[in-house]
Amino acid sequence: MKIHTIEHIEERLTFIQSILDAQYDSDDGNLLSQRITEVGAYMAEAGKLKADAEFHYHEKLKSEIMEALKSQLPEYSSATLQNNLVKSLARHEQHLVTFADRVNRTATHQCGNMITQLSYLKSLPK
Repeated sequence: MKIHTIEHIEERLTFIQSILDAQYDSDDGNLLSQRITEVGAYMAEAGKLKADAEFHYHEKLKSEIMEALKSQLPEYSSATLQNNLVKSLARHEQHLVTFADRVNRTATHQCGNMITQLSYLKSLPK
């Protein structure tokens, strides 16, 4: 399975976020049904993007950060100091993980809300 680049992850998450931020007509059942399908697909993509962002985060921790810990800190450095250095060196990758998680959760909640709106519309007298 292909792991997306950090640039691709950022681009897609930003695009999906813009879709989720867009206004939609909650009074039209057909449009709601279409949007549920669309947002569901983006939700699945965001899940993959999150997994890829986590891959990049762990790779960063494994490689550059471990080398930085060995070369930049004396042996007697506190665990707190080492942990803070690790967090600072991987902050961009950690941000992507958090962003992907938030996009995925937003899509999940938006789908749930639209399903509720659709059920409400179906219950109205015709």
